[in-house]
Amino acid sequence: MLARIRTVSFFTALEAVRGRFFWVTVFLVAAAWLFGVFAFQLSIIEGEQVQTALLASVMRLGGALLLAVYTVNGVVREYQDKGTEMLFATPLSRAEYYLGKLSGYIISAAAFACAAGAMMLTQAPPVQVGFWIVSLFCEFAIVIAFSLFCGLSLGQIPASIGAVLGFYLLARSTAAMSLMAHQPSPAAESLMHDYFAEGFDGLAFVLPRLSDFARTDWLVYGNGSLQDLAFPLLQTGIYVALLGGATLFDLYRKNF
Repeated sequence: MLARIRTVSFFTALEAVRGRFFWVTVFLVAAAWLFGVFAFQLSIIEGEQVQTALLASVMRLGGALLLAVYTVNGVVREYQDKGTEMLFATPLSRAEYYLGKLSGYIISAAAFACAAGAMMLTQAPPVQVGFWIVSLFCEFAIVIAFSLFCGLSLGQIPASIGAVLGFYLLARSTAAMSLMAHQPSPAAESLMHDYFAEGFDGLAFVLPRLSDFARTDWLVYGNGSLQDLAFPLLQTGIYVALLGGATLFDLYRKNF
């Protein structure tokens, strides 16, 4: 079993090296660096802090979008080309296929997080960069798990990418929207206000709180600690397991 999972994982990661993922990563890192330098030149005060914050934000958002598109495109193209059916005609089980794909894409996420961290070493202390890399990798792992779920369940690239983007943006902003929804409102709007507040609270409970992942203030102010990694690691374990179970359930009920 482990040998078959390693084989699928190896060829999935190898596809990233042979394909465009590697070169897009290099381009994104270089573009983020140039953007940060440009922002530093325009800053009147705290230029280094502004440059660090922009670099971290660009690498975080760009990496999540790149990995989502790469993952969805890979599994959907393989499904549409009947490659998935050919694999399932072999002794490879559907669980082994999924675990191999997941681990292969996670290897690509780890490579991207390390590349982003290597660039951030010029902007922040190594310990804080290490915390940021681990948390960024956790965020990417959740994005990949949801991308696999959407790609294998929907089987369409536009719909899958749209679902992943919606999930990611909501997970990044739900905590802030829930906080704003609980601000005082006029008495005439209290009932509607309560409905919105309860709705955002429900979303915040269901979705991962990605706003607490890969925090920029760790790099800018150096206030990160090992305790801050506990929440991202816990949420990653929970959501990757839940999304994995949902994806396997959908895979086993399909007829290939």
